[in-house]
Amino acid sequence: MSPIQTPAQGGIDMISIDQLKPCDILMCQGNSFISEMIIALDKGGYSHAAFYYGDGYVNHATKDGILHQKLQDSLMLSEKHIDVYRFKKGVFGIGDQGWPAAPLLSVADYYTINHTAFAWDELLLLGFLSLTRDIDLPPQMAAKLRKLLDSEAAKILEHFRDGKSMMICS
Repeated sequence: MSPIQTPAQGGIDMISIDQLKPCDILMCQGNSFISEMIIALDKGGYSHAAFYYGDGYVNHATKDGILHQKLQDSLMLSEKHIDVYRFKKGVFGIGDQGWPAAPLLSVADYYTINHTAFAWDELLLLGFLSLTRDIDLPPQMAAKLRKLLDSEAAKILEHFRDGKSMMICS
């Protein structure tokens, strides 16, 4: 298994999976067509992100919602590469005595337990809009597109009215 990169000041440190700590952020570049589209539309270097929960588990957004699963069972290890980010506050890293991980792990639990919806439909709609924004559409097509956009906007508003939040991972 290849090592995971940790971008660090002045270079990249290579770490192995067993060196991951709770609250590490795993940023991935995937191999799939969808991954390539996300990178192209986002103009970034990553197509997926995950939160390392600890004990070999990650929390990440999928089209099925926020999942809590073993890193080994996720698709994360099949990605082109994974960069790991560790946040610091002064001299403390998350999980150190001066900056406990428990509050962040509690938020991760909330999103997983409540089956927070991943905004899959909304991302596809945004991708479609990005690809078609410079195309002149005949009035009939423009009207159909407007109807579709209104329908999707209604779905989004319904989620917010119901107190649900959508998670976009990109």
